[in-house]
Amino acid sequence: MKDLVCELRHYTSLPWNYRRLKSLPPELVEEGTHVAQIFLKCNLLESLPDRIGNLTRLTYCYLSSNKLSSLPESVGELVSLQVLDVGNNKLKALPHSLGRLPALRSLVAAQNQLTCFPQELCNLKTLSILMLSGNHLSSLPEDFGNLKGLQGLYLDNNNLKELPRALTSLPILTRLSCCSNALLFLPALPFIRHPYIFFDNNPHLSYLSLTLVYQSDGWTISNLQTTGCFRNIEAESNRVTVYTGRSPRFSKQRGLILPLQIERVTLPSTGKVTLPSLKELCLRCVWKAVEPVKGNNYKEVSVKDQLGIKPESMPTVLHHNIKYGPVAYCNNSLCGEPIFSFTSIKVVPVFNTPKLESERRKVPMVLYFCCDVCSIQYSEHIHRNTDEFSLWMTDCLRKSMCVEVV
Repeated sequence: MKDLVCELRHYTSLPWNYRRLKSLPPELVEEGTHVAQIFLKCNLLESLPDRIGNLTRLTYCYLSSNKLSSLPESVGELVSLQVLDVGNNKLKALPHSLGRLPALRSLVAAQNQLTCFPQELCNLKTLSILMLSGNHLSSLPEDFGNLKGLQGLYLDNNNLKELPRALTSLPILTRLSCCSNALLFLPALPFIRHPYIFFDNNPHLSYLSLTLVYQSDGWTISNLQTTGCFRNIEAESNRVTVYTGRSPRFSKQRGLILPLQIERVTLPSTGKVTLPSLKELCLRCVWKAVEPVKGNNYKEVSVKDQLGIKPESMPTVLHHNIKYGPVAYCNNSLCGEPIFSFTSIKVVPVFNTPKLESERRKVPMVLYFCCDVCSIQYSEHIHRNTDEFSLWMTDCLRKSMCVEVV
């Protein structure tokens, strides 16, 4: 321990990896305010000093492969910290105070026992790399959309059933890895950027949205990695069963799984047109009033400021959907209305990646429409056009599968 104290007093970088340390010298928080880097990988640490926040000049802190079960709240006082690596420990939670770190660029918390991601961490505007693989996460907050500086997000080997829609709005996201989860679907909204998306080994994932298919046309072969996906989804007798995400039977039968937010689905049929519910129409009306900006770069405008309505006075379901935005937008190019809980769908078999095309396999794809009228109009519209894309889509529609809504 004396040797450690001697190093502490003479150096700004402390190479204390592989020292089998069970605790840190108390002098660290008293005399270590000049320390800029500390390397503590592969030790036996079970806790950190409560006053570790005194190290206000610390920029790099590597604590991977220890026995840490928690981090002190004082880590939120490390105002110069840029890199924090706490991977391969026994952490069950991250301190909320991490959300106060103004300079944090990289947070590695992979291979722990995390069950939730603190919403406060979504305030980290400078965060570029976030590694959460190998935990027990079942959901992520929609406030992930606030992480505007995020470039790489790693979520492999968790229990995630869906990804936040807000991920699609991240302006510089270049890599998203969510392999080996329980994903039911990928976001139906288009990504602002074309990130590399890895989603192998999600056994319940049975379709790609039209927006991903659109974007994959302009991506390189490696942008969408689908090895191991869609292995068990086939059309039996040209018939596919469509389940909403709430159906408990989706894991026992083949079928397409729609986003959890979709509460009602219709299929357009000749002579019968189903219109959206009153709730759906209200959501669209309020959304357009709150979010006047067109395109993908939506401004963060509160319902209260725009409409003079207190959120607590609105029905909970309306406020929740307005806050998190639509599930998708109508695929009718003449419409483009947002879709929150009601959709009219068409299911078409397409080659959605070069890998599947090389194997001559087709995968069901869902096209979202805000109502039956738009679905019918879209079908008529593409028959009237002769450009290359319309011919391709027309051929897909002609081969459309019969769909039974469950």
